[in-house]
Amino acid sequence: VHFNVSQIDSALYLTRQAISYSRQHQYISGEAWGLVKLNDILIDQDELADASSHLTTLKKLALSKNDSLLLSIAYLQTAQVNLYSDRLDSAIYYFEKSLSTKLGVVNNHYTALAYNDLGYTWGQKDVIDKTVEYCMKSLQIYESLDDPTGCAMALGNISTVYFSLGQKDKSIQYAKSSLSYREKAGDIEK
Repeated sequence: VHFNVSQIDSALYLTRQAISYSRQHQYISGEAWGLVKLNDILIDQDELADASSHLTTLKKLALSKNDSLLLSIAYLQTAQVNLYSDRLDSAIYYFEKSLSTKLGVVNNHYTALAYNDLGYTWGQKDVIDKTVEYCMKSLQIYESLDDPTGCAMALGNISTVYFSLGQKDKSIQYAKSSLSYREKAGDIEK
């Protein structure tokens, strides 16, 4: 999720307001989903310490509601914080944990993101076969969701793999597909 500065400020404000309202009215699901959305923004903005500070609460709320989807997303966000903090082995552990629970049995945006980021993490460790495998799974889900931004992201990661292998023709093919999806999404800057 990419925002311009004014949209980020508004999104953060509204999300925090929703969390506060949910807490005041003891609406546990509202608070939990508010924390998910807050962490989405914070992780996107590289505010990892702030995002990490909400994860324990999110996990407790998910467990109190016996909500396996929320718990899986909490594991995903824990993995992302670890990934972007260069704790790759811990990131892999939590990505796999998120996919071994509810995210592994549903096809939604978070499932596709988990597969994509798991593939990216394996790429950081130069394990090419797993990078391609997980990015392809991500691409299939993003395609089924008709999500051009997600498709572009997964295809870009696959293109990078083939470039690093010296397979420039394949790399260019995937890069062109990625660009096509970026155009569909209206994301000309990327």
